[in-house]
Amino acid sequence: MTVVDDERARLKALMAERTALEAEMNEIIARLTAPGGAGLTESLVDKEGFPRADVDVHQARISRNRLAVLKNDHKDLSARLEQGLLALHASASNSGTRSPVEPQTVDSAADNVRSRPTNVAAEPMEEDTPVPSASAFAMIDEVTSGSPAADDGLLVGDLVVQFGEVRHSGGGELARVAQALQQNVGSAMQVVVQRQGLPCTLSVTPRPWAGRGYLGCHMRPL
Repeated sequence: MTVVDDERARLKALMAERTALEAEMNEIIARLTAPGGAGLTESLVDKEGFPRADVDVHQARISRNRLAVLKNDHKDLSARLEQGLLALHASASNSGTRSPVEPQTVDSAADNVRSRPTNVAAEPMEEDTPVPSASAFAMIDEVTSGSPAADDGLLVGDLVVQFGEVRHSGGGELARVAQALQQNVGSAMQVVVQRQGLPCTLSVTPRPWAGRGYLGCHMRPL
């Protein structure tokens, strides 16, 4: 097994670990926000300063503390994944080979295939005309489970070549992507990414969801 293979296996293990963290976080959030739950940030004392009688205050504190720990662990894992993906991509670009990273959705195990909605277009374009990595302006280094980005097919490790009308222009692309998302809430946008050395086109619709923003993924400029 080569060093690249070892690093690839390590990244898959980190992805699986992060998936498990997200599953536990989602379970805690669902429990706290369910009818009769204590909520994520609501006060645990009443107006007179006594513990609330309508919830299990002790259990709520335990759950909130556990959620805070998981969020910190998730942030650390995401940073380690980002560094590893960037290093592997740089190695592949320097050698002129395809990236050795097999992109995975954040909410799937390494060898699990995620089902997609029937309206998602994710067809590779002509294989004999690959988009050079130099034309990509960002890399997706985080995709939140259950987000529009995950549901519409974006994967960790995707290199963003085009997002709507935004293409590589020497700087400021992510700011223009953010503006395009605001202007196209509820409307499908064509997104072209480079995945495992081949271009792939997706239909991505920014929309409100349970998390922050309209997409639920993080892009790092290249």
